[in-house]
Amino acid sequence: MGSSKNRYCVLASESNGKTFTFDYYVDESKTDRKGTFLVSRSSNFKKVADYSFTIEVSSSESRKTGSAVRFDALPETFELWQKAFLLAENPLKPSKVLTNDLMIIGASTPLGLSTAKSLLANPKSKDFLIFTGVSDLNSSQTEQLKLFTDINLVYSDLEDYSSMKASFDGIDCIFIVALEYQNSAAVAINAINAAIEAKVNHVVVISSSLPAGTIFGDQGIAVEEYVKASGILYTIVRLPLFMENVIDQLDTVSSKLEFFSPLPATASSHAASLKDIGDSIAAVMLDYRTYAGRTLVMNGTAVAESSYSEAFTAIVGTTVKHVQVKKEVYKATTLAKGTIPEWIIDGTLQWYDLVASTEFALLITDLPDLLGGRDLVSPAEVISPVTEQLKKLRQDYVNAQQLVMLEKKRAVMARLERLRKETPPTIYQGSLQQKKIATEFTYASRFVWVDFEKKQLGWSKSSTKDGEHKTLDLTKSAVSVAGDVVSIKEEQYAHIVQLKVEDPNAWLKALQECSV
Repeated sequence: MGSSKNRYCVLASESNGKTFTFDYYVDESKTDRKGTFLVSRSSNFKKVADYSFTIEVSSSESRKTGSAVRFDALPETFELWQKAFLLAENPLKPSKVLTNDLMIIGASTPLGLSTAKSLLANPKSKDFLIFTGVSDLNSSQTEQLKLFTDINLVYSDLEDYSSMKASFDGIDCIFIVALEYQNSAAVAINAINAAIEAKVNHVVVISSSLPAGTIFGDQGIAVEEYVKASGILYTIVRLPLFMENVIDQLDTVSSKLEFFSPLPATASSHAASLKDIGDSIAAVMLDYRTYAGRTLVMNGTAVAESSYSEAFTAIVGTTVKHVQVKKEVYKATTLAKGTIPEWIIDGTLQWYDLVASTEFALLITDLPDLLGGRDLVSPAEVISPVTEQLKKLRQDYVNAQQLVMLEKKRAVMARLERLRKETPPTIYQGSLQQKKIATEFTYASRFVWVDFEKKQLGWSKSSTKDGEHKTLDLTKSAVSVAGDVVSIKEEQYAHIVQLKVEDPNAWLKALQECSV
C-alpha cells in the first residue's frame, strides 16, 4: 500500500492513548522503515475512492501539521483501515463512530478497585482502553491500581472539577464512584456535569435500593433524577449493602467468637459482594450501549446472617455465634471501631429496618442475569481472602489470654506465699476452735480453717479438712471482731458464723484478705 510507492504500513497507539504513530516500511519484514506520521485521534479520515482514503497528519519528517496524505489500500484491507481510523476518532465528535475508552473515577475505593479488576478479567476488555481516575496518585489504595499494567492511571479528583473535565476528554463511558462522600449526590452530579462538558457519551451512576426518607435513598434519588434530565446517556445501578462489611468485625470474631448484627440469625440482609457488583458493572461498561437508559438493581439473594458465623467458624476452628443486638448497640460498637463514619452506620441501620419490614423490593435483583447465571459469591468466599489475617488475630488473642492467665496464676501463687508467711499455720492449715451460728446458744468444738486459694471459711466435725465439711464464701461476707469473738456475716443468707479464738486479730486479718 502507498501513495506513489508500495509500502507496508502499521498504525499503533502511543502510551497516552491520545495519538497514534503511522509507520511505513519497504516490506513486511519491517527492517527498513521509510518514515513515520504522527496522527491525532481526530485524523479526519475520508474515503476518496473505492479503496482509497486520506488522513491528516500531525507531523512527519517531510510534511506540515494538518497535511492530508492519500493512501490506496488493497480491496481486502480497506475496511480494516477504515475501522481502525474511525475507532481512533475523538469522541468529542459524537456524529462519528464511538471510541472504546472506559474510565472509573473514584477508582481507589473498594468498589472502584473491584470494578477495575473485573474489567481486566473480562475477555471483552481487550477491545477497550481502560482509565482509572484517583485523587491521590501516591496513596496506599492507588498502589493496588499501579499493579494493573493494562490500566492507565490518571489524576482525576471528584472534588476538582477542572481535573475531571481534563481527564474525561476522549472518554466514552465513565463509572462515577462517589460512595465515600457524605454529600455523595452533589459530588456525583458535579462529575456528571464535567462528563457532559467533556462530551462524554455515557455515564454509569450509583443509586440505592432504599426508598425516599432514608440517607442512601435520598442520595440515590437525587442522582437518578438529575442524570435522567441531563441529556447524557446513562445507566443507573442501585446498590445494596456490601457483604464485605462483615470483615470490619474480625476483632470481635477473633476475641469474643461472636458475629453481631441487628437481624435474627435466620434473616437475610440481601447484601451483595463487591466481586458480584464489580463483575456486573464491568459487564455494563463493556456493553454500555445495550444498557443505555436502564436502571439495574443489584441486591443480593437471600443469605441468612448465620451463614457468616458459619463461615467464620470454619476458619477459626471454634464455634462463632451470631448475636442479634439492638440497633443502638450495633451503632455504638461499630462507631467505636473508628473505621466507618456515623452517617454510613445510620444509613446501614435504615437498610436493616427495610429488611426487618420484609420489604418485597429487596427480592428484586438483576445480578444473576448480569453475571450470566453463575452462582453469586457466598459468605465463605467473601471472608476467604482474610483467612490468614483472622487466624493470626485469633492465635494472637489466645496467646495473649494464656499470658494473662499465666500472670494471674503467678500473682495468686505469690499472694498465697505471702499469706502463708504472714499467717499462723493454725489458721490456713486448720485447728480446733469454738464455733457457733449466731442463733445458737452454745459453742461447739470444730476443726476450722481459712482457704486462701478458694477464699472460703471451712469447718468440719472431724479433726482434718478431709471428709464431710461445710464452707462459707468469704468474698460475699463481712467480718468483724469483738473481744475474742470473730463474726463472719454472709450477705446472701444473712448467716452469722462466730468463732471464739485465742488470736482474734490474726483471724480477722486472714478473713479480710479473702473478702477483698
